[in-house]
Amino acid sequence: MGNIKNWTFYEAASEEYKQGFRIKVEHGDDDISHLEFEKSKGDYFLTVAPDSAKKNEVVAIHRLSKAASQTNFIKGSGIFKRVGFYPGKPHIVILTAARVLVFNLEELATLKKFSSGDNTYSTMAVHPHEPYIMVGGDNSKVNIHLFSFSVTTWTWETSPTRR
Repeated sequence: MGNIKNWTFYEAASEEYKQGFRIKVEHGDDDISHLEFEKSKGDYFLTVAPDSAKKNEVVAIHRLSKAASQTNFIKGSGIFKRVGFYPGKPHIVILTAARVLVFNLEELATLKKFSSGDNTYSTMAVHPHEPYIMVGGDNSKVNIHLFSFSVTTWTWETSPTRR
């Protein structure tokens, strides 16, 4: 279970509820830099806490209906920047500064790795219905990776893509 300490569900009469808060999930003492919901059912979400002291607890997957969290399924290799759910499969997509990793949650194994070459990745989007992963970097290039290939499918230059 990693260092996910607890889930707090706020009652309707509480001050937090009146301010719009419904649930609090603590990821230890670490700051969360990115959160991503699974969009088809909405029961799962991912968090990234890049400053976690334990590198295998940087990425956590949470399930709302069971109030459960899981870490320790992938070890940090580089700085994790963003995560996303791969559409229609039990896979997650992880963006580091230098690569995109597609990770199978059932087999707990990395399926694909896409390298940035000379680019330092800064942002990512996963197509909601098709096997495309779009990544933008600090050198003004945008790459689109097609899941069935292990190479970059398209690249073009734009203005720098930073968030």
